[in-house]
Amino acid sequence: MVTRGYYGVPARSGSDIIQELFTAGFVAKGVNVTIARFTNGSHDASCWQISGKPVGGLHTGMGTAQDRCYHQECDDINNTDLDQPTSMGLNADFTKMQVVSQRRSSEGTDETTGI
Repeated sequence: MVTRGYYGVPARSGSDIIQELFTAGFVAKGVNVTIARFTNGSHDASCWQISGKPVGGLHTGMGTAQDRCYHQECDDINNTDLDQPTSMGLNADFTKMQVVSQRRSSEGTDETTGI
């Protein structure tokens, strides 16, 4: 593997917390979770991870073959399966929970917003 150009960037401190919060939330809703690994520095959060920031997130729909619109012009809001339990709404709820949870743990409660 060394000669093939593959490399990994180790997870930064705090990344495990992001993973645990997402996992706990999905499991509580009965959603099957498979832990994904960031590899090759080729994901959307590579710049954050390389600069030492904790990263985490969601990979959805990768357990099955991709549809005909995957990374094509037709891959837009109309090409979503909103009936699936891991739909955009559920993902948005867990992402919101992450942001609020991380903000509270790092800064305390904001007196103007109550968050």
